[in-house]
This record gives sequence, C-alpha cells and structure tokens, in this order.
Amino acid sequence: MDKNSFQQLAAAIIIQAARDYQRAFIALQKDAGNNAAKTNLEEVKEFFQSKLYKCLTDVPGETLMQALERKKTSRFYSGIGRA
Repeated sequence: MDKNSFQQLAAAIIIQAARDYQRAFIALQKDAGNNAAKTNLEEVKEFFQSKLYKCLTDVPGETLMQALERKKTSRFYSGIGRA
C-alpha cells in the first residue's frame, strides 16, 4: 500500500467515525435515554482517544469531538421551531 492509499484509508476511517459520533450525539440530544446512542458515542470516544486514531492523524481526538459537538449542536438548535 503506497502512502497516498494509506492516507485515503485513514481519512475514510476518521470520516466514518466522525459521522457515527455526530449521529449518536444528536440522538442523545433528542432522547437522553437512548441506550444504543450512548453505547455508540462511548465506543467512538474510545476510538478518538486510542493509539490507532493517533496513528491515523495528528488532530487530537478531543479537539475533533468538540468541533463535532459544536457543529451538530448549532444545527440542532437552529432547526427547532421550523415547520
């Protein structure tokens, strides 16, 4: 596997994890008792803090999670009250 292929694979893994994090985060905003979303969120948080994640990128996992939460929180609240 060449360097470009590795970078594409790493990016795809991180993008999917970010999507999973966003889905779980929003699901918990809508229903704090959603156990499946809680489990998914915890699993993705563990990934963002893992050695594997650190091998894939230099972006700190905590920084990425905070950015995802800000992005999704603002979208969620901007949609409230729309018909």
